[in-house]
Amino acid sequence: MNSEYVKIDELKLSDEDLIFKYPVNHQFHTGSTIAESILENWENEKTKFVKILPRAIETVNYGKIYEEQFKNRLLEVFKV
Repeated sequence: MNSEYVKIDELKLSDEDLIFKYPVNHQFHTGSTIAESILENWENEKTKFVKILPRAIETVNYGKIYEEQFKNRLLEVFKV
C-alpha cells in the first residue's frame, strides 16, 4: 500500500452497517456457508475490515458541492 496516496481509517458504525449487508445479501441469494459463518461470528469478523481512503479526498469540499447541486436543482425546478 502506498501511504503517500492512501490512508487507513477506522470503520465507523455506518461503515460496519454497510459492510454487514454484503454477506447478508450474498448468503440470502446463494446459501453461502462462508457468508453464514462470517455473519455468525460478526463481532470478530468485522475487526478484519479496514477503511482505505485516497488522500486526495481530504481536499474535497463537500459543502460546496452540495450547495452547487442544491442551487442547480432549485434553478431546474423553478426554471429560473
